[in-house]
Amino acid sequence: MSSTQPLHEGPAPDSPSDVRALPARPSLEFERKQAKRLVAQIRRGNPEALTRVHAKLKGSADRKPKEFKLADAQFTIAREYGFTSWPRLVEYFETLARHEVSGVRETSRALRSLESWARTIVVEHKDRRVWTSQMLGAYVPRFVGRTSDQIFAAEVTDDDARLATARMYRYPSWEVMTSELRPPDEWESYDSPLFKASRALREENWEEVERLAEAHPELLRPDPAASSYSSLAYNVILREIKEPTPATRLAFDRLAARIDTRPTLNQMVLGHMQMKKEEMQRLLDLGADPEWIPPNGFSVLEHVIYRSWNGEVVDLIASRVKPREGFWISAGLGDAEAVKRFVDSSGVPTEEARRVRPDFTAIGIMSLPSNPVADDQEIIWEAFLVAAFNQRFAVLDVLLDRGFPIDYMPWGQPVMHLAVGNGWLPLVEYLVSRGANLDLKGWRPYMTAREAAEQAVLNPHGLRNAQRILEICGGRDIETLRRERDERRAKRVMPTAVHVEEAFQFARQDAALKGLKAVGQENLFIGLLKQAGLTVAILADAGVDLSRLRSSVRDRIDFLMVEPPAEMTANPEVSAILLDARAIAEQRKHEYLTPLHVLHALTQRASRQVLDLIEGAGGSREKLMAGIERSLAGH
Repeated sequence: MSSTQPLHEGPAPDSPSDVRALPARPSLEFERKQAKRLVAQIRRGNPEALTRVHAKLKGSADRKPKEFKLADAQFTIAREYGFTSWPRLVEYFETLARHEVSGVRETSRALRSLESWARTIVVEHKDRRVWTSQMLGAYVPRFVGRTSDQIFAAEVTDDDARLATARMYRYPSWEVMTSELRPPDEWESYDSPLFKASRALREENWEEVERLAEAHPELLRPDPAASSYSSLAYNVILREIKEPTPATRLAFDRLAARIDTRPTLNQMVLGHMQMKKEEMQRLLDLGADPEWIPPNGFSVLEHVIYRSWNGEVVDLIASRVKPREGFWISAGLGDAEAVKRFVDSSGVPTEEARRVRPDFTAIGIMSLPSNPVADDQEIIWEAFLVAAFNQRFAVLDVLLDRGFPIDYMPWGQPVMHLAVGNGWLPLVEYLVSRGANLDLKGWRPYMTAREAAEQAVLNPHGLRNAQRILEICGGRDIETLRRERDERRAKRVMPTAVHVEEAFQFARQDAALKGLKAVGQENLFIGLLKQAGLTVAILADAGVDLSRLRSSVRDRIDFLMVEPPAEMTANPEVSAILLDARAIAEQRKHEYLTPLHVLHALTQRASRQVLDLIEGAGGSREKLMAGIERSLAGH
């Protein structure tokens, strides 16, 4: 963060009407040129320029045009955007530039979910939720440099919330974000050369991999603007570090003989949630550079401290590099003695603690804003969080002993909830021993740590350490919880996922288009194909040629919408299939009826017309059923 002191400081928060919006693609170089242009106009006595500077620079009305300096023009421009000073503007633009080079942005988010998030900011700002003041203070110009109390006292507009939402996802503006959104196309994704090559790799079909690489050279030379995580190199390396075998090493060696794997290795060495030490060691053995500095300026070690959630992984990288000195870095490394130098005995962070701050939005998978004027508690929270992620108990002792509140929850849940939800048994034991409140309700999700432990132990995927964590948290015994769950299930009507309802509506439209009075099997299959989602993924994984399948039904899945008669429903065959699907979901104790259950039941009873579509695209009932069963097993 910039430490430049402002030459001028603005007054209390401007109202929304007193500021102008940033450009959709802000540029610091452009604003610097504008400031030089403005000061030149002021010195020439340009009335409009003088009006602008007089409106923002208090006490300047009596100054002669020649007396104005570049700093006055810079301050004027900064205040017009709502910043308190020019250095705040510079800091904001520098942070934005850092975010823009911190990896490829996700473009597949649904616009309605982003709009919902923006509305949530407005609503929860009124409730004085801490996270909203952090978001607004980090990302909205007229709140940058303001305290939480000042932000809570100010009006927040929909435009403010939209900008904060866009910045959270590392976009410069709402306009740019919405223009770059691309709804996911499952047909395209699962019919892509990359998906086919990845499947061929799993099957050790080297001839097919080579054929695809020859036909699609971009597999070996990916677009530099694309994510390395969607490349063939990433898929090959991931298999080699996760479950190494002679076959996975052969695949890597073949790839390394044809392309430079270091860019992908270096992206992967930045770490991921719950990373294992063995995985990091294999990356290093394959040639990843622990001293690489990514474009955002944060080191590999600093990324790993926040992203890996494993102190052993951090230690492995730390043994090969020289860390920067910083409060949060020392906390992530588990250096309790260094941490003591950053926080005095009464729990107040020193100035040194503020000099090297993390930027969680730049380095992380979870975007958390770093407020430029964070209060003492927020500064310590940054260190407490990374110490908890890496289970550095000596550091946590220092911070708690010096007064940091163990139940601090700026983002809606305390660390205790994270520990329970992720099965971090040692951290759960530690936090309980230090007096964490097991009955404190978080509000995203709205439950206590004890309730979260009860929920975790019922998870069908078997979260690690769930039984022991339940005991530590004083939850009810698992048999009681299972009995209550089964009683609730017995009384309920199983919820139907919205995707099933969408698929059935598409099926009704297809039936209407065909002039039918009820939905038949083939219509239901077309409805599932049009809804796409998991259905298309399962078909692709079962070896169905999606191009051929889509070509054979294109006129039915790309047709203009028709309104089916209100009374149209399923014919007896389809009614039986839907009942079968519900029975499958109930037998497997799943929470919702999903398209996967419907596809299972449909495939079992498939008519000749449905089988002709599948077989005509190179698939078979047997392969499709096997793929569905694999997916249901991991449901």
